[in-house]
Amino acid sequence: MYVKLLTIVFFLSILYQFKQSSSKILNFTYNGFRRPLTGMTLQGSSTVTPSGLLKLTDSTLQQAGHAFYTRPIRFKDSPNGTVLSFSTTFVFAINPAFPILSAYGMAFVVAPSFRDPFATPSQYLGLFNIINNGNNSNHVFAVRIRHDSSTIQ
Repeated sequence: MYVKLLTIVFFLSILYQFKQSSSKILNFTYNGFRRPLTGMTLQGSSTVTPSGLLKLTDSTLQQAGHAFYTRPIRFKDSPNGTVLSFSTTFVFAINPAFPILSAYGMAFVVAPSFRDPFATPSQYLGLFNIINNGNNSNHVFAVRIRHDSSTIQ
């Protein structure tokens, strides 16, 4: 039986910074994860290990895991429409069970909601499926971080 990659994600520090219309700066940092999670939801095969690591996948074939920050973040100043900047920093590891068999990765995503139960785990960044991939109504920004058997992309 094919055992899928174990993707262990170490988010030692996640930091979003941007200015809101009230000139406030929003910061949050996760230095490890403990239950109960605050401001975060896990979906699919995501779990928190006893040592505080966020693990997005397990050895189950064709599974995906998601971890989303659940509180709204404003990226636009309402009165004048100015788009606000942000930055993020995170640390992660991709630990494939069988490195030569396939490609594995993760995506950093900014989206208006964190619920898509019909996403395809092995394609479309684990965020979309053949029907909704490429729709103008998706309103998603994603950065893919991929590992395959020979290169990091």
